[in-house]
This record gives sequence, C-alpha cells and structure tokens, in this order.
Amino acid sequence: MEEYKTEIKEKNKFKNKNFFTSSKYALRGLKEIFLSERNIRIQISIAIIAIILSIFLKITKIEFMLIFVSIFFVIFSEIINTIVEKILDIYTKNYNEEVKIIKDMSAGVVIFSVFLSLVFGIIVFVPKIYNLILKLF
Repeated sequence: MEEYKTEIKEKNKFKNKNFFTSSKYALRGLKEIFLSERNIRIQISIAIIAIILSIFLKITKIEFMLIFVSIFFVIFSEIINTIVEKILDIYTKNYNEEVKIIKDMSAGVVIFSVFLSLVFGIIVFVPKIYNLILKLF
C-alpha cells in the first residue's frame, strides 16, 4: 500500500496545486504562442478587424456568434498546429518524411478552418457591405 502512495505522489508532483496556478501556466503558454508564432498574430489581427466590422455593420446576434465561432475555430486550430509542430520538433532533429506529412496534415486543419471562416465572413459581411454601398450612392 505504501508503494502505491509513493507512486501516486510521483505522478502528481507535476500537477498544479490549484486553479490559479493552472491558469497562470495556461496564460504563459498562450503568451508563448502569441510571441513565437507570426501566424497567430496575423489571425488575431484579422479577428479584431472582423469584430470591429461586426460592430460597425450592426450584424445580428446570430451572425456575430457565427463570426465569433469562426474566429475561435481558426485560432484554436492554429494553437493545436503549433503544439503538434513543437512536439514533432522535439521528436526529431533531422528531416523525416513521416514528420513532414504529419506537420502538413496539421497545417491543413488550419487552412480548412480559415476557408470555413472566409465562407462565413462572406455570407455575413458581403450583403451588409453591399447594402451600405447602395445607400451611399
């Protein structure tokens, strides 16, 4: 029984003690991704523009939810892609065709989410911008 308790202590020594400590480390991870990944900074900049455009064009709550979920999906997939790439970089220092394929697949998820977000953006914003242009002229 004592051996079991020691084993549990060993497994738990890397666990965070409370919610605030866990949150601190999670925010540190997000900060690292933001500082080290150019694509995430570009995607966040585009997200801010989309949110400002949403407010300016007075889109509906449903349309805003669609835009917000699209933004979340793109950023989420970019974070997962970054994690996959960093893990694979630790796994191998030399060129490996299998690692390349996995990285390409992971990047493909990001492209898929960006494409879906573009479709949603076109559906929501283009009619609003078109109507705004018609009012101006």
